[in-house]
Amino acid sequence: MYSSVRAIYLPGWDVDFYVFSFYKTYGPHYAMLYGKKAILLELPGIEQNDFRNRLEQVSGLIQHHEHQLSSKLLEYLNTKPHVRIIGQAAATETRVPTVSFVIENTDSESIVQKMDQHRIGIRFGDFYAKRLIEFLGLAEQNGVVRVSMVHYNTLEEVDKLIAALDKILV
Repeated sequence: MYSSVRAIYLPGWDVDFYVFSFYKTYGPHYAMLYGKKAILLELPGIEQNDFRNRLEQVSGLIQHHEHQLSSKLLEYLNTKPHVRIIGQAAATETRVPTVSFVIENTDSESIVQKMDQHRIGIRFGDFYAKRLIEFLGLAEQNGVVRVSMVHYNTLEEVDKLIAALDKILV
């Protein structure tokens, strides 16, 4: 687990724990998780041991699921010769399930606009990495297309995304 993560008991909130990422306080996003210990203890695949280990096991289950999501999308994108994946082109233990890519000679905004018609939310731009986008020569095509997947996304949603991309990337 990350060193900045702390679990604290909060009786006034009627929760058994909360986790807060202090790093996120200084960025454009905030992250907080709270819940009831009894619910966590009932999750399938969680061994009966101390609470911290249970949290780590849940984190491992989430990482495994996110790995499956990104693997499916990256495998698809790797079959497209005109697609350039930014960063690691394969799902690994060190890759998060946020996938950035560009389509050769295509404005990234146009991909997102076409995807919006399928009611799938992806975005484009420099994502606060303007110098990197300029260094990579991607500013002229409005930066990268970004797909952000997390634990609540499903493999079926990735299938829907891939089906829409198949129509868009023709």
